[in-house]
Amino acid sequence: MVCPETHQARSLLGSIKEINAAFADSKMRGRLADVGSVPTSMTPAEFGKFVLEETEKWAKVIKFAGIKAE
Repeated sequence: MVCPETHQARSLLGSIKEINAAFADSKMRGRLADVGSVPTSMTPAEFGKFVLEETEKWAKVIKFAGIKAE
């Protein structure tokens, strides 16, 4: 789940708990797998780090390939 930085942390943490509970359900995991999704639980800090690392990784690929925005 992604939301604005100004979102209230308390309500976000409640939502994270609900999402994690859904991910723990084998039926839900099966439905997600059917559409090619791999559910992963991360804290907001872990997700921020993940986004930063992915952005840096793909920026290198884009630069190396010479991809330009149209």
